[in-house]
Amino acid sequence: MGVVHHANYLAFFEMGRVEALRQIGVEYASVVRRGLHLVVVDATVRYRQPAFFDDLLLVFTYATDLGGARFTFVYDVRREKDGVLIASGQTVHACVDAKTLRPVRLPDWLRADLLRLCRST
Repeated sequence: MGVVHHANYLAFFEMGRVEALRQIGVEYASVVRRGLHLVVVDATVRYRQPAFFDDLLLVFTYATDLGGARFTFVYDVRREKDGVLIASGQTVHACVDAKTLRPVRLPDWLRADLLRLCRST
């Protein structure tokens, strides 16, 4: 069929958030070394147009809704050659202790990093 399978979009979202963090100088491994995991607790994808196997896709990612222990990443997946919106969605994350997997408040250093990824209005 030549169309990208719908499940791949969650992997695209993961790549988008890892790269967004990397672009501001934060490696996910450094978060883990500090004793935290950022687990996905909810994911939503809205499919708008099909992407085809040779399409180059861009994933635009920003953070929003920074709460006590939760926050959200929002994504737009666009085809590079024409800018068409292929899919959009979000993932809600909980900050948890790496050993106990119990929710913990976002530490100030992580909140500051995530604020750098928030879209200004």
